[in-house]
Amino acid sequence: PDLYALIQGERKKTQICTSNPEAVELVIRSVNKYLDKHPDLECYSLCPDDNWDFCECENCRALDTGHIDRGGLPSISDRYQVFLNQVLEGISKKHPDTLISTYS
Repeated sequence: PDLYALIQGERKKTQICTSNPEAVELVIRSVNKYLDKHPDLECYSLCPDDNWDFCECENCRALDTGHIDRGGLPSISDRYQVFLNQVLEGISKKHPDTLISTYS
């Protein structure tokens, strides 16, 4: 499905497509469900899988700045920040006091 990252023309389960609104809603629902079951949790970690298989779809790439990091790979920081902000907005409506951590 389009929820997964498009990599070399194929959808792969290694990451999600962070520009897909359905994927954003799925993450919001999943995190809220987890936080509902664990009301004492003060912080939740929301990080991408530790690999470089990020989505190459047109919508995701449109969010990239074109910056190349020291390793010669394109920076995906902006696209991931857009995704995180959307997810945080959805989570904070139901769990406003929960901190969300991620990689920098």
